[in-house]
Amino acid sequence: MYYSIHTKFLPATNCRGARIKATLGEDSVVIPYPYDSTGGNCHREAVETLLAKLRAERPDGFYYSKPFVSGELPDGSWAHVFVD
Repeated sequence: MYYSIHTKFLPATNCRGARIKATLGEDSVVIPYPYDSTGGNCHREAVETLLAKLRAERPDGFYYSKPFVSGELPDGSWAHVFVD
């Protein structure tokens, strides 16, 4: 069972705009970069989108509704860890 979510910024390409990808185990979502947010809030939006998807798919997942803390990693990606 996984208890942390990893998010990373995906830069714009010739075909797609900037995005953020949130991953929890084998589940993931990619959202357009939320230019109306800043810093860690952009990554938290991706996490909230992933958690909403998981809650809809697996209502028995106990940790999908727990609070989490976030922190930036040295490579610029973010880790989001569930807390009690």
